[in-house]
Amino acid sequence: MHMRRVLLILPFVVPFVFHALYQPINAAWTVKRFGCGCPPVTANPDDWFFNANYFNLILWCGVAAACGISWWFLLRPEFTDRKSARYVVAQSIGLGVLLCICANRLAGEIWL
Repeated sequence: MHMRRVLLILPFVVPFVFHALYQPINAAWTVKRFGCGCPPVTANPDDWFFNANYFNLILWCGVAAACGISWWFLLRPEFTDRKSARYVVAQSIGLGVLLCICANRLAGEIWL
């Protein structure tokens, strides 16, 4: 019972740990592979197609989805009545906080 409640914190910690681990990879590999998300100097449309920022956005959407799904399933056993307002509020606030954390971490990975 107590271990399950400790696991409720895990989805909120994962984005920070992932950001710390991914930041060096982003600087060393992602930008070299896909190109900087900086505005192109030339007006060539091919320069605007897919860059490191799009890759980071896709990656962080996956992290947010994984954390959100984890939160959803880890919270379920804490509430016997899943139709109660408390359950819906706890789910909504948790998912909102997770989305804000992931959006903030994504903003730290954007190349301008």
